[in-house]
Amino acid sequence: MGFMAVGKSTVGKVLAERLGYPFVDTDAAIVAEKKMAISDIFAQHGEAYFRSLEGKTISKLLMLDHPHVISTGGGLPCSEANIDSIIQYSHSVTLQLGVGRIVERLSHSQDRPLADRLTDSQLRKMVESKLKHRREYYNRADVQVRSIGKPASIADRIIKKLKLQQ
Repeated sequence: MGFMAVGKSTVGKVLAERLGYPFVDTDAAIVAEKKMAISDIFAQHGEAYFRSLEGKTISKLLMLDHPHVISTGGGLPCSEANIDSIIQYSHSVTLQLGVGRIVERLSHSQDRPLADRLTDSQLRKMVESKLKHRREYYNRADVQVRSIGKPASIADRIIKKLKLQQ
């Protein structure tokens, strides 16, 4: 878990490969189930509806009977029910980056409903504000890992911190 653009999906895929587990991205699972882009879900149904889909999705994934690497959307862990389930039923990892790096990555990406169409100044303020609120949830993960370096290196640090077998 972690904020938008910290590398959750990229690192998650490498981590899953290293561990020999399937990889699931909650946003991709929602897109597949609803047959709609995340931005379209936000536009047509609103953020609250999307957050309810996230809660249902993570609940299903955490109850699978075999290990997976799950990459969550940035806001998914930011409800008591979701973070409590994540902590109870998984090894949890938060990927961390500084505000400047997040803003830089977001300014070069597309299809981010909460960041699209913002000026650089507005984007920085949005990131700072959302991180301030979300940090309390992200900090409840079993481990925190700086998301700097190659994805394979980050995956290896996660494995070491969680003391998992490759």
